[in-house]
Amino acid sequence: MKYLFNSLLFSCLFLIVFNVHAEKPLSKELIEQYAAASKQLDTLLSSSSDMNENTTQVNNQNEMLAFIRTLDIYPEFKAGVIDKGFDDIEDYLNTGTRVFNATFSFNMRYSGSPSKMLETMKTQLAETKKQGLQSPATITQMEASIEQMTQNLPLMEKMLSDTLAPDLEFVKEHNSWINKVMSAK
Repeated sequence: MKYLFNSLLFSCLFLIVFNVHAEKPLSKELIEQYAAASKQLDTLLSSSSDMNENTTQVNNQNEMLAFIRTLDIYPEFKAGVIDKGFDDIEDYLNTGTRVFNATFSFNMRYSGSPSKMLETMKTQLAETKKQGLQSPATITQMEASIEQMTQNLPLMEKMLSDTLAPDLEFVKEHNSWINKVMSAK
């Protein structure tokens, strides 16, 4: 279960945007701390009985923190975050949000704005329907993707506008390295 917590966290982060206050600039050291804490926490979470029983959708940072506090591994979770150099769980979550937002913003430079992506998806769907070569299941899947993108559009636009300029610059300079560190075993 590689980076189980990262998957949970990033899913939640994609659905919500935390109010992020940058206290520490993104740096290689901070990213390494975050990756090490995530790896350690993934190990804890994979052994937690709560992860299968207590999965829930969260809508804001307070709900995320409250959810984490309900986990049976909360004391180890908190200690692990602090051991890796974070002030507390909120500091850890904020760092993850900043990295995610900056990485998302960096990647958007290749695909344009979320609005443009949505319009491209709609155009592709219309062309696909017109050609009549795809199965109804494929069409349904494309429509579901468009619906999900439509629902997430305001969030994605907010993520772009909330990305701190220094964080984006750091990601521009170190994107390959960040991807390598964040995906390391």
